[in-house]
Amino acid sequence: MSGYFPLRITGGSRTNRDLVRSPREVTGDVKGVVENGNRISQLPKLGDENATTIVQWTEAITFAQEGTHAVTLTLMRIGDQSGTSSVAYYTKDRSAKAGEKYYAASGVVTFLPTEHTKYIEVKLMDDDVWGAAVEFLVVLSDPEGCMLGAHQHTCRVKYIDDDFFPDNSYQVAYRENRLEEISGLRLLVSYFKFNFLYVRGIFWRCCLQLSLDQLHNAYFIMTTYLNIYMVDVVFKGQDEDEGGEAHEERRLLRVGLQVLDFVRRLAAGSEHGGHDRDPEHGGDSDDEHKSPLFGGFLFNNSRHDTAIVCAWLYICPLFLLHVVDIVKVHLNVSGRSREYLQTSLFRKYLNYSELTQRNTTPVAISVGVITEAAELAEMGFMKAVAMARVATKTIIVVSFVHMEQPSTTLPIWFCTAITICWVGLWIRKLIANATRIVEEEKAVMQVVHHTASCYRLVADYYMRPHAAEIFDEKAQALTKAKNNQEFELLNTRYFFTWISTSAVGCYMITRADKVLQGSLSLGTFLAMIKIIFELGLEFVEIFDEVVELVRTIGPLRVMINFLNSETDFLSQLDENKRRQEAMQTWISKVTVSGHVDWDRVPITVQGLRFEYGKFRADEMSPSFNLRLDERLVVPQGSMVAVIGQHLAGKSTLLQLLGDVHEYQSGFVFVPPHLRILHVAQHAMLFPSSLFQNLTYGLPDHQTVSAKDTSRVRRLMQALGFDNYLMSTFEADLTGESCKSWRLKISSAQCALINFARALVANPNVLIVHRPTANLNKDNQLKVMMSLRQFVQNRGLEYDTPAETRRPRTCIYSSDRVKEHGFADQVWEVDAGVVKCVYPEASPQLPSLQNRH
Repeated sequence: MSGYFPLRITGGSRTNRDLVRSPREVTGDVKGVVENGNRISQLPKLGDENATTIVQWTEAITFAQEGTHAVTLTLMRIGDQSGTSSVAYYTKDRSAKAGEKYYAASGVVTFLPTEHTKYIEVKLMDDDVWGAAVEFLVVLSDPEGCMLGAHQHTCRVKYIDDDFFPDNSYQVAYRENRLEEISGLRLLVSYFKFNFLYVRGIFWRCCLQLSLDQLHNAYFIMTTYLNIYMVDVVFKGQDEDEGGEAHEERRLLRVGLQVLDFVRRLAAGSEHGGHDRDPEHGGDSDDEHKSPLFGGFLFNNSRHDTAIVCAWLYICPLFLLHVVDIVKVHLNVSGRSREYLQTSLFRKYLNYSELTQRNTTPVAISVGVITEAAELAEMGFMKAVAMARVATKTIIVVSFVHMEQPSTTLPIWFCTAITICWVGLWIRKLIANATRIVEEEKAVMQVVHHTASCYRLVADYYMRPHAAEIFDEKAQALTKAKNNQEFELLNTRYFFTWISTSAVGCYMITRADKVLQGSLSLGTFLAMIKIIFELGLEFVEIFDEVVELVRTIGPLRVMINFLNSETDFLSQLDENKRRQEAMQTWISKVTVSGHVDWDRVPITVQGLRFEYGKFRADEMSPSFNLRLDERLVVPQGSMVAVIGQHLAGKSTLLQLLGDVHEYQSGFVFVPPHLRILHVAQHAMLFPSSLFQNLTYGLPDHQTVSAKDTSRVRRLMQALGFDNYLMSTFEADLTGESCKSWRLKISSAQCALINFARALVANPNVLIVHRPTANLNKDNQLKVMMSLRQFVQNRGLEYDTPAETRRPRTCIYSSDRVKEHGFADQVWEVDAGVVKCVYPEASPQLPSLQNRH
């Protein structure tokens, strides 16, 4: 399962807004990495101080499609390609595990002189088990005669699973929107099967928990027999018959007492040299030590001492049961089931397609992760496990009755059949009531969400009383639905109570004469009453478990919809294949004497067509078209300004370049090895410190080095951060930061932080929406100068010469004419039509000369 395989191409690569974040998501022990824009930070293993060769993956993310049997990853050599270079590689588990989704692989790749590209192949496994956007890593290490790229020494391989949650049999119904026609109980059974068999660690934990539960059942049977023994033997009157027919019915008790009697006699024999049965050797006679089976006692032939022993038999097993329950808590079956659903849902959400994300509100996904996943695991699967435990106990109880009172078994089975039929009749109504409650709860949550998100609008128009009335109406409907359900559940519980109580009464009426006549012992009579009543309680508990199970059908349908919603994997895979093919075409154009100059491969856009109405769920929404008829070429190391009137389509164009939207036709080619960072105009800050917000894009953002910290400080000063932000930054370094700092800054300061974070990340391609919006004139100039220096110096505030780093490209939108002069190219968007207005002829292939 974990054998190693060598290598060859399937799969694709992704270069988008996520790539700048990918380095911090991976870890690995890698030697000779390159930092700060691919400059040398550690010498290669051979100690070649003059080495100028970098080896890395051509993409930070690759997609592996189930059913293709293998995924191929591409290695590229940048810089000096005249010598021999080698690197080791190995796969590393993440959410995808070797032996489940892929075969582990490792090896060494050697670049011979003039070789610039190598391929390695990782074998994939095909199964029928659903997985949620799982991935594994392929890590480079041990470079010889080269260095490793800082950001792309590790490649994330995302596994595109073609299976359906919870079972492939529902896939067709889901695609045809017929999932609501499938029985909710059938869906529950499929989910239980999936969770029990395929979620890692659940199978053996469930089996162990069910086995441990039997100790509670054994304790119940033991205490029942102890009750019989104490009533019929220990506390029996002196003048009552010691033998009799009463003992004939306690067959299991007979066996148990025989064992206890054997142990007692064995202990007595060891004390008297094995002669306890022989009066001539000083042992007691059989009359003095009667067997407890025939009226004797367990200890010292004394009623009092035997009663004490029985008391200890009640108490001592509780220590074992306590330990057993502690073990069950540590098994944490419900927690692992809940965690699997929550992580799967969150991972799936991160990879939703744009249409799916638009149709999924933040409230819905939050409720799904926190509430519905927990209900499905804790109130669904664990209730099924509890039902298995109760059913086992019921079988044991019925077996006890059959062994003790065979004539009573038939009425008990009759009561059981009535219970099952009653639950079967009520199950549909329970499902309907549970569905109605779920709908009413959603209505209440929607009112709260809409009011909270539009609170300022509600307050400004003095509509707070109206909003309160709407909420009261929805809350009353929810209360009424829940009250109706509670009323029906109460009647049903009392039905089972009536059944068990009536059965007890009938047993007392029919068996009282036998007790008075002595043919039925008092202990057995009382034990049977307890057993029948206990059986009624078990029926009530089973019904309650069924009710909880039914309530999870709604959350299960929601989870099925969430976990099987469309992702952007397939579209990205197709797009990346096209980019790989285009890359091969460009390689031949930038190859001179066997040397590939990767920095000369430009960004190209051609034949672009985009229409918002193609992906919007609302068919009535107005359609906006964007088109590009010509071919635009952006050399690496260029600065492009996108201009146009308000609502002309500037933001849409930048979002297409940043892989935020998917275009309908045409082609946007960005060399796969370039990291793109898309910076939206709306500033977003995490609820963390200023330092953590600024360093979010660094590959080692959790352990930022002193050198990077100093660089961040210089960037803040260059951009004109005020004294409050600078002091907050310094306080973060000493651990004395103010948690409410975000509440004390303006929108302009937020925009500046948002922009500075992008420069700290230092992507190869930076796409920025209106970088000077909300800033004063002084900060506007500083921001534009920073963008120019970012491109010209191949990164900002680094200590090393610019020529030791890779080119940087910037594409930004602007409404101010004075900002256009900073750009090498100017694109105009007019009524959705994109064209290059400066220079008039877009370059087809950049030269090697320094353009700045």
